[in-house]
Amino acid sequence: MLPAQRFMMLLVGTFALLALVLASAGIYGSLVFSVSQRTHEIAIGGALGANRGDILRMVIGEGAKLALIGTAIRIAVAFALRSALAAFCWESNRTRTIRGACLCLLLVACAACYFPARRATKVHPMVALR
Repeated sequence: MLPAQRFMMLLVGTFALLALVLASAGIYGSLVFSVSQRTHEIAIGGALGANRGDILRMVIGEGAKLALIGTAIRIAVAFALRSALAAFCWESNRTRTIRGACLCLLLVACAACYFPARRATKVHPMVALR
């Protein structure tokens, strides 16, 4: 591999990692905002008998739905731009690279859903309703 290609791969890999960090921070931030806006709804559900598992399932389900929509859009755009990606993917399978990147972002998004969900389960109904 030529030094110029090695540098280009390092540069693309660095930007890919940065994009992964920014995407996970954006998903986490939007879910934290959504949970904070729905604190009263979650508290009323808890007061009416919803257990922690129900609340956890609701918040993670919302985040997973957003992650799946984002993944579908990413896959569509990536396959549309597959020929442009050929310039950056030397000696590799482009389809496998696209699938790997989408799977990685989906896993990061699902992991980012857990923390706001755990925070939502710890809200005491009386504190949230005040």
